[in-house]
Amino acid sequence: KFCGRPYTMDNESTRNVLTVIVLLCLVCSVVVASTAVWMRPYQEANKAADINRNILQVAGLYREDVPVDELFRSVRTRWLDLRDHSLSDTPPTDMSRRELSRDEDVAGIQSLESAVKVFLVYDGAVLDQVVLPVRGYGLWSTLHGFLSVQSDGRTVRGLQFYDHKETPGLGGEVDNPRWRAQWRDKSLFDDNDELRLRVAKGMVRVGAADAKFQVDGLAGATLTSRGVTNMLKFWFSEDAYGPFLAKLREGALWGV
Repeated sequence: KFCGRPYTMDNESTRNVLTVIVLLCLVCSVVVASTAVWMRPYQEANKAADINRNILQVAGLYREDVPVDELFRSVRTRWLDLRDHSLSDTPPTDMSRRELSRDEDVAGIQSLESAVKVFLVYDGAVLDQVVLPVRGYGLWSTLHGFLSVQSDGRTVRGLQFYDHKETPGLGGEVDNPRWRAQWRDKSLFDDNDELRLRVAKGMVRVGAADAKFQVDGLAGATLTSRGVTNMLKFWFSEDAYGPFLAKLREGALWGV
């Protein structure tokens, strides 16, 4: 009771409260939307810088004391057409995607783009390595990353993933620097140009004849390990980078 009479909120007060709530929501929505639009260029710039950092890291060129843009001057971005395996400075006019059949899609990526950005790394005027984007399905997610191949078209310089949702401590060990370090100097192909590189089921036996074609399996992460192997099978087959790397091995890309 108030002053001896029952207290009730009149309709006008209720309307005022609702009006304030609605206006406050509208103002907050406008502020959030405006901030998102204003921040988008910065977010895109940060995303591009992170991708460039990953490219430098997988190539073994990243240094914390040197700006990414400065280090990236030795890298040339080109477009690789996956239909005729040619390189160009600009994307092809037809950027369609091809649906993959079940037999083709060993990496679990469903479709393949007609062209991809690749990154040619130079030591002065000489081509040193090529960084290639790769992706494949693990246990819980598609792993997106880069694999760098030396200019011989055969030897791996490094493998690094920049986006995945694999289980921390298990499949997430693809980010472990010690596991990533095993990829350096491994061979993708044997002397007959057959793809041999894979993730082993356990530890690689030191001194084994095929040790240069294997890296240690991820403990407790069989499906993630298998996914990385399947990723290699797809991207370095005739359907993707195989013909391009064959040209590299034959010396047909010098001076690009």
